Amino acid sequence: MPWRLWRAVRDVCGAAYCCLCGAATSSRALAAATMPTTMTSKGPPSPPWAAEQAHTLRRRVLAQVLVVDHSKRILLARHTAQGLLPGQITGLIVETKQGEAIRTAALRAAREVAGLDLGSEEVLELKAVLDFYELDQPECFFEEHEFVVRTEQVKKLHALDVDAALALQETGTEVAKHGMVPEFEAPVWYDLEQIPYGQMPADDRLWYPAVLGGATNRLLQGRFLNDGPILMQHEMWW
Repeated sequence: MPWRLWRAVRDVCGAAYCCLCGAATSSRALAAATMPTTMTSKGPPSPPWAAEQAHTLRRRVLAQVLVVDHSKRILLARHTAQGLLPGQITGLIVETKQGEAIRTAALRAAREVAGLDLGSEEVLELKAVLDFYELDQPECFFEEHEFVVRTEQVKKLHALDVDAALALQETGTEVAKHGMVPEFEAPVWYDLEQIPYGQMPADDRLWYPAVLGGATNRLLQGRFLNDGPILMQHEMWW
């Protein structure tokens, strides 16, 4: 390439290339030669429920019972290191066994975690069905059925005194009887106005008020994506 033409190309493009092999001969040309043709920015991850393979994920079904008494308190329990959510506080929750009906599992949750016999499925109010996706468990999702049990309803239907059945201590805060499973510490009563959300899964503060409020008979549904203890995405609807 004649010198003048080469210089003109260099001045216009801001880079110079060898006329014999086409290789870059300046630092700016080298940068241009190695720059990708397209650039993308990472936005929020696409939720797993929107993926084409979502229908192939293994479904694990959980039943959770929120027992509420006449004094506007809720019975919650902390998971031990062997529990599903070590160190965190939830309602009385178990995973269904193979072939076990969801409501049967809910009755078992109350019995095993709190030593409480609810009598029959009639006392179970299904308030929500929520799906949980965990980044560290991409092969499955958790379908959680949320039941509310009101102690006055248990007493009305089955003549059972839930407070006596739970063997409450005089303080009225802790349950003296441990559950039958090692995954939980002894359940504790909390005022509905003082639910310890800071020690609970991040999603609980979003749906507990709707489920416990009783403002509607409609079933709450939702989907949540978690990265460990961090709630990344969610959507809820009636």
